[in-house]
Amino acid sequence: MKHFIRNTAALGAVLTVLGLGLALGAEMNGADLSPDGNLNVNFLDLLVWRNRPESMEREWEKQIPSDAFFGESSQEDTLSFSAVNKLDISLETGEISWISSDQERILVKTEGSPTDSRRYQIYQEGDELYIRGRSVQGGEIVPKIEIQVPAGYRFQEVEIQVGAGEFLGEGVMADQLEMKVAAGDGTLQGAEAGELSLSCAAGDISYEGKILREGEAECRAGTISLLLDNREEDFNYEIEGTGGSIRIGDLNFDSGFARNDVDHNAEGSLELKAWAGDIDVEFKEENAG
Repeated sequence: MKHFIRNTAALGAVLTVLGLGLALGAEMNGADLSPDGNLNVNFLDLLVWRNRPESMEREWEKQIPSDAFFGESSQEDTLSFSAVNKLDISLETGEISWISSDQERILVKTEGSPTDSRRYQIYQEGDELYIRGRSVQGGEIVPKIEIQVPAGYRFQEVEIQVGAGEFLGEGVMADQLEMKVAAGDGTLQGAEAGELSLSCAAGDISYEGKILREGEAECRAGTISLLLDNREEDFNYEIEGTGGSIRIGDLNFDSGFARNDVDHNAEGSLELKAWAGDIDVEFKEENAG
Protein backbone atom coordinates (compact mmCIF):
# COMPACT_ATOMS: atom_id res chain seq x y z
CA MET A 1 0.00 0.00 0.00
CA LYS A 2 2.84 2.39 0.87
CA HIS A 3 4.49 1.66 -2.48
CA PHE A 4 1.20 2.38 -4.26
CA ILE A 5 0.75 5.71 -2.46
CA ARG A 6 4.35 6.71 -3.08
CA ASN A 7 4.22 5.74 -6.75
CA THR A 8 0.88 7.48 -7.20
CA ALA A 9 2.24 10.66 -5.63
CA ALA A 10 5.30 10.54 -7.87
CA LEU A 11 3.13 10.01 -10.94
CA GLY A 12 0.96 12.95 -9.92
CA ALA A 13 4.01 15.18 -9.59
CA VAL A 14 5.29 14.10 -13.02
CA LEU A 15 1.91 14.74 -14.63
CA THR A 16 1.72 18.15 -12.98
CA VAL A 17 5.13 19.12 -14.39
CA LEU A 18 4.20 17.73 -17.81
CA GLY A 19 0.92 19.60 -17.73
CA LEU A 20 2.63 22.88 -16.88
CA GLY A 21 5.22 22.22 -19.59
CA LEU A 22 2.57 21.59 -22.21
CA ALA A 23 0.64 24.63 -21.05
CA LEU A 24 3.71 26.83 -21.29
CA GLY A 25 4.46 25.44 -24.74
CA ALA A 26 0.93 26.15 -25.85
CA GLU A 27 1.04 29.71 -24.57
CA MET A 28 4.41 30.27 -26.26
CA ASN A 29 2.76 29.24 -29.52
CA GLY A 30 -0.10 31.66 -29.02
CA ALA A 31 -2.72 29.54 -27.27
CA ASP A 32 -4.86 31.17 -24.59
CA LEU A 33 -5.49 28.69 -21.79
CA SER A 34 -7.25 31.01 -19.39
CA PRO A 35 -10.73 30.08 -18.10
CA ASP A 36 -12.48 32.79 -20.10
CA GLY A 37 -9.78 33.75 -22.61
CA ASN A 38 -9.49 37.13 -20.94
CA LEU A 39 -7.27 36.77 -17.88
CA ASN A 40 -5.24 39.88 -17.25
CA VAL A 41 -2.00 38.16 -16.17
CA ASN A 42 0.11 36.08 -18.56
CA PHE A 43 1.55 32.97 -16.88
CA LEU A 44 4.70 32.83 -18.97
CA ASP A 45 5.34 36.51 -18.44
CA LEU A 46 4.98 36.08 -14.68
CA LEU A 47 7.54 33.29 -14.65
CA VAL A 48 10.12 35.66 -16.11
CA TRP A 49 9.15 38.45 -13.73
CA ARG A 50 6.99 40.35 -16.22
CA ASN A 51 4.10 41.21 -13.96
CA ARG A 52 3.61 44.50 -15.80
CA PRO A 53 3.95 45.45 -19.47
CA GLU A 54 7.63 46.14 -18.76
CA SER A 55 9.74 43.47 -17.11
CA MET A 56 11.29 44.00 -13.71
CA GLU A 57 14.65 44.35 -15.46
CA ARG A 58 13.38 47.15 -17.68
CA GLU A 59 11.70 48.71 -14.68
CA TRP A 60 15.06 48.67 -12.90
CA GLU A 61 16.80 50.25 -15.85
CA LYS A 62 14.38 53.15 -16.06
CA GLN A 63 16.12 56.46 -15.58
CA ILE A 64 15.39 57.82 -12.13
CA PRO A 65 13.86 61.32 -12.39
CA SER A 66 16.27 64.17 -11.87
CA ASP A 67 14.02 65.65 -9.18
CA ALA A 68 13.77 62.39 -7.24
CA PHE A 69 14.17 62.62 -3.46
CA PHE A 70 16.40 59.93 -1.95
CA GLY A 71 15.26 60.33 1.62
CA GLU A 72 16.79 61.75 4.76
CA SER A 73 19.47 59.59 6.30
CA SER A 74 19.69 59.41 10.08
CA GLN A 75 21.72 56.18 10.09
CA GLU A 76 23.95 54.48 7.54
CA ASP A 77 21.36 51.84 6.72
CA THR A 78 18.13 53.86 7.10
CA LEU A 79 16.27 56.43 4.97
CA SER A 80 13.18 58.36 6.02
CA PHE A 81 10.31 59.78 3.96
CA SER A 82 7.11 61.75 4.51
CA ALA A 83 4.03 62.91 2.56
CA VAL A 84 3.73 59.54 0.81
CA ASN A 85 0.35 58.52 -0.62
CA LYS A 86 1.46 55.82 -3.07
CA LEU A 87 3.93 53.01 -2.57
CA ASP A 88 5.49 50.90 -5.34
CA ILE A 89 7.47 47.86 -4.14
CA SER A 90 9.34 45.52 -6.48
CA LEU A 91 11.43 42.58 -5.26
CA GLU A 92 13.27 40.21 -7.60
CA THR A 93 14.80 38.01 -4.88
CA GLY A 94 15.55 38.47 -1.21
CA GLU A 95 13.31 39.61 1.62
CA ILE A 96 11.12 42.58 2.46
CA SER A 97 9.30 43.02 5.76
CA TRP A 98 6.72 45.73 6.54
CA ILE A 99 6.02 46.56 10.16
CA SER A 100 4.01 49.20 12.02
CA SER A 101 5.94 51.65 14.17
CA ASP A 102 5.40 54.60 16.50
CA GLN A 103 7.49 56.85 14.25
CA GLU A 104 5.96 59.83 12.45
CA ARG A 105 7.84 59.18 9.20
CA ILE A 106 8.22 56.17 6.93
CA LEU A 107 11.59 54.49 7.48
CA VAL A 108 13.31 52.17 5.01
CA LYS A 109 16.10 50.10 6.52
CA THR A 110 18.39 47.90 4.40
CA GLU A 111 21.07 45.31 4.90
CA GLY A 112 24.06 47.16 3.58
CA SER A 113 23.88 50.69 2.29
CA PRO A 114 20.50 51.79 0.83
CA THR A 115 22.48 53.83 -1.70
CA ASP A 116 24.01 50.63 -3.18
CA SER A 117 22.41 51.09 -6.61
CA ARG A 118 23.35 47.57 -7.71
CA ARG A 119 21.02 46.11 -5.10
CA TYR A 120 18.57 48.86 -4.19
CA GLN A 121 16.58 51.68 -5.75
CA ILE A 122 14.79 53.72 -3.09
CA TYR A 123 13.48 57.14 -3.90
CA GLN A 124 10.40 59.39 -3.79
CA GLU A 125 8.85 61.17 -6.75
CA GLY A 126 6.05 63.51 -5.76
CA ASP A 127 3.81 61.60 -3.35
CA GLU A 128 4.95 58.15 -4.56
CA LEU A 129 7.69 56.14 -2.88
CA TYR A 130 9.56 53.49 -4.89
CA ILE A 131 11.32 50.61 -3.16
CA ARG A 132 13.12 48.06 -5.35
CA GLY A 133 15.52 45.25 -4.58
CA ARG A 134 17.41 42.67 -6.62
CA SER A 135 20.30 40.26 -6.14
CA VAL A 136 23.84 40.88 -7.37
CA GLN A 137 26.96 38.79 -8.02
CA GLY A 138 25.00 35.90 -9.46
CA GLY A 139 22.58 35.80 -6.56
CA GLU A 140 25.25 35.62 -3.87
CA ILE A 141 24.17 38.95 -2.39
CA VAL A 142 20.42 39.44 -2.01
CA PRO A 143 18.49 42.48 -0.80
CA LYS A 144 16.97 42.61 2.67
CA ILE A 145 14.66 45.53 3.39
CA GLU A 146 12.56 46.54 6.38
CA ILE A 147 9.83 49.13 5.87
CA GLN A 148 8.58 50.86 9.01
CA VAL A 149 5.24 52.62 8.57
CA PRO A 150 3.46 54.71 11.24
CA ALA A 151 0.67 52.65 12.83
CA GLY A 152 -2.68 53.39 11.18
CA TYR A 153 -1.08 55.04 8.13
CA ARG A 154 -3.37 54.62 5.13
CA PHE A 155 -2.08 54.85 1.56
CA GLN A 156 -4.09 55.65 -1.54
CA GLU A 157 -2.30 52.94 -3.53
CA VAL A 158 0.11 50.15 -2.68
CA GLU A 159 1.53 47.90 -5.40
CA ILE A 160 3.74 44.95 -4.45
CA GLN A 161 5.57 42.75 -6.96
CA VAL A 162 7.52 39.67 -5.85
CA GLY A 163 9.63 37.55 -8.19
CA ALA A 164 11.28 34.69 -6.30
CA GLY A 165 11.65 36.52 -3.01
CA GLU A 166 9.61 36.79 0.17
CA PHE A 167 7.41 39.65 1.34
CA LEU A 168 5.85 39.82 4.82
CA GLY A 169 3.64 42.77 5.67
CA GLU A 170 1.81 43.57 8.91
CA GLY A 171 -0.82 46.28 9.14
CA VAL A 172 -0.81 47.32 5.48
CA MET A 173 -3.73 49.69 4.81
CA ALA A 174 -4.63 51.14 1.40
CA ASP A 175 -7.60 52.26 -0.67
CA GLN A 176 -6.15 50.18 -3.53
CA LEU A 177 -3.89 47.27 -2.62
CA GLU A 178 -2.32 45.03 -5.26
CA MET A 179 0.06 42.10 -4.88
CA LYS A 180 1.58 40.07 -7.72
CA VAL A 181 3.73 37.01 -7.01
CA ALA A 182 5.62 34.95 -9.60
CA ALA A 183 7.41 32.12 -7.77
CA GLY A 184 7.92 33.65 -4.33
CA ASP A 185 5.84 34.13 -1.20
CA GLY A 186 3.68 37.10 -0.28
CA THR A 187 2.02 37.44 3.14
CA LEU A 188 -0.20 40.26 4.36
CA GLN A 189 -1.42 40.16 7.97
CA GLY A 190 -3.79 42.56 9.70
CA ALA A 191 -4.36 44.31 6.38
CA GLU A 192 -7.24 46.47 5.18
CA ALA A 193 -8.02 47.27 1.56
CA GLY A 194 -10.81 49.22 -0.08
CA GLU A 195 -10.08 47.34 -3.30
CA LEU A 196 -7.84 44.26 -3.25
CA SER A 197 -6.14 42.57 -6.20
CA LEU A 198 -4.05 39.40 -5.84
CA SER A 199 -2.42 37.43 -8.67
CA CYS A 200 -0.15 34.43 -8.36
CA ALA A 201 1.72 32.34 -10.96
CA ALA A 202 3.54 29.54 -9.17
CA GLY A 203 4.05 31.08 -5.73
CA ASP A 204 1.95 31.53 -2.62
CA ILE A 205 -0.09 34.47 -1.36
CA SER A 206 -1.69 34.71 2.07
CA TYR A 207 -4.00 37.62 2.96
CA GLU A 208 -5.45 38.11 6.44
CA GLY A 209 -7.55 41.19 6.98
CA LYS A 210 -10.56 43.10 5.71
CA ILE A 211 -11.90 44.05 2.28
CA LEU A 212 -14.11 47.14 2.35
CA ARG A 213 -15.54 47.12 -1.18
CA GLU A 214 -14.31 44.60 -3.71
CA GLY A 215 -11.55 42.13 -4.38
CA GLU A 216 -10.16 39.83 -7.02
CA ALA A 217 -7.81 36.87 -6.86
CA GLU A 218 -6.29 35.07 -9.84
CA CYS A 219 -4.23 31.93 -9.37
CA ARG A 220 -2.42 30.03 -12.10
CA ALA A 221 -0.42 27.23 -10.47
CA GLY A 222 0.21 28.39 -6.92
CA THR A 223 -2.04 28.99 -3.93
CA ILE A 224 -3.95 32.01 -2.64
CA SER A 225 -5.42 31.96 0.87
CA LEU A 226 -7.69 34.64 2.28
CA LEU A 227 -8.82 34.87 5.91
CA LEU A 228 -11.21 37.80 5.97
CA ASP A 229 -12.60 40.01 8.72
CA ASN A 230 -15.87 39.88 6.80
CA ARG A 231 -18.88 37.62 6.49
CA GLU A 232 -19.42 35.34 3.53
CA GLU A 233 -22.66 37.14 2.71
CA ASP A 234 -20.88 40.52 2.50
CA PHE A 235 -19.94 39.71 -1.10
CA ASN A 236 -21.35 38.56 -4.41
CA TYR A 237 -19.02 36.09 -6.13
CA GLU A 238 -17.87 35.55 -9.70
CA ILE A 239 -16.01 32.24 -9.84
CA GLU A 240 -14.10 30.79 -12.80
CA GLY A 241 -11.70 27.89 -13.24
CA THR A 242 -10.54 25.02 -15.40
CA GLY A 243 -8.08 22.80 -13.54
CA GLY A 244 -7.77 24.34 -10.09
CA SER A 245 -10.06 24.50 -7.09
CA ILE A 246 -11.81 27.29 -5.22
CA ARG A 247 -13.28 27.08 -1.74
CA ILE A 248 -15.43 29.80 -0.17
CA GLY A 249 -16.38 28.88 3.37
CA ASP A 250 -18.36 25.64 2.97
CA LEU A 251 -18.73 26.03 -0.80
CA ASN A 252 -16.34 23.93 -2.88
CA PHE A 253 -15.66 24.28 -6.60
CA ASP A 254 -13.29 21.58 -7.83
CA SER A 255 -11.41 21.16 -11.10
CA GLY A 256 -13.46 21.06 -14.27
CA PHE A 257 -15.96 23.81 -13.47
CA ALA A 258 -16.21 26.72 -15.86
CA ARG A 259 -18.12 29.54 -14.20
CA ASN A 260 -20.33 29.94 -11.16
CA ASP A 261 -21.92 33.06 -9.75
CA VAL A 262 -23.13 33.40 -6.16
CA ASP A 263 -25.44 36.37 -5.55
CA HIS A 264 -26.01 37.50 -1.97
CA ASN A 265 -27.47 40.84 -3.07
CA ALA A 266 -24.45 42.37 -1.37
CA GLU A 267 -22.66 45.66 -1.93
CA GLY A 268 -19.25 43.99 -1.96
CA SER A 269 -17.90 41.66 -4.66
CA LEU A 270 -15.18 39.02 -5.01
CA GLU A 271 -13.95 37.75 -8.37
CA LEU A 272 -12.01 34.50 -8.12
CA LYS A 273 -10.19 32.73 -10.98
CA ALA A 274 -8.18 29.50 -10.73
CA TRP A 275 -6.33 27.77 -13.56
CA ALA A 276 -4.24 24.96 -12.04
CA GLY A 277 -3.91 26.56 -8.63
CA ASP A 278 -6.02 26.73 -5.50
CA ILE A 279 -7.90 29.60 -3.88
CA ASP A 280 -9.19 29.25 -0.33
CA VAL A 281 -11.42 31.90 1.28
CA GLU A 282 -12.38 31.74 4.96
CA PHE A 283 -14.18 34.21 7.18
CA LYS A 284 -13.67 35.28 10.79
CA GLU A 285 -17.20 36.61 11.14
CA GLU A 286 -20.27 34.39 11.10
CA ASN A 287 -23.07 34.98 8.65
CA ALA A 288 -26.28 36.57 9.90
CA GLY A 289 -28.86 34.02 10.98
